[in-house]
Parts: sequence; C-alpha cells; structure tokens
Amino acid sequence: MNDNPADLTASPPPREVPVLVSRSSRVGQSEDPINTVTRHLPSPDAPYQCAVCCDSREWPCSPSDTALHQLENAGLRRSDFVPDYLHDRLPRPSTRPPASPSWPGETP
Repeated sequence: MNDNPADLTASPPPREVPVLVSRSSRVGQSEDPINTVTRHLPSPDAPYQCAVCCDSREWPCSPSDTALHQLENAGLRRSDFVPDYLHDRLPRPSTRPPASPSWPGETP
C-alpha cells in the first residue's frame, strides 16, 4: 500500500455513463435525437465546432439543431442532454408548445 499523498492521482470521471430507461418513457422514445445530439457534441477544447461536422459547421450544427428541437417537442429539456459549457449556445426555444403525449385510450 502506498501512503504517499504525492503519488495519489485521481482518475478522471468517465465521459459516458450508461443509463437504463424504459422504452415507453419520453427519453426511451427519443433515442435517435439523443444519440444525434451526443454524437455531434463538441469537445471542451473546441466548444464552437461540431465533433462530426468539424470541417465546416459550428455547433449546434444542422443535425444537432434538428435533434434538439425534436427533444423539445417530445417534452424534454434540451439542457439536460448538453454539457454546461454549451448551454449558452443552445438555440432559442421553439415558439410552439411541445406536442402533448397521447395516452392509452385517447383518440387523436
């Protein structure tokens, strides 16, 4: 055992954390937009550039902008799927209200 505090190094926190959610939940039904947003997130070193569209697009790029609006329309908060350092770059909220979920037994 090494008791020398100078030799102790903390490992960095994981960048990804697996989470299990029900497929019938809003998050479970929004798998594609969530995956798109997370795939196109910029790194903290280059917060203005999309990691996938890095050659030509600033974040939010077109795919992540569309996915962020899909999350909003599903009744989810976009900021819950984006790191804090990008919150000031989120697009303005949509002017239309989110689509209300259809409940079992309801007819549209």
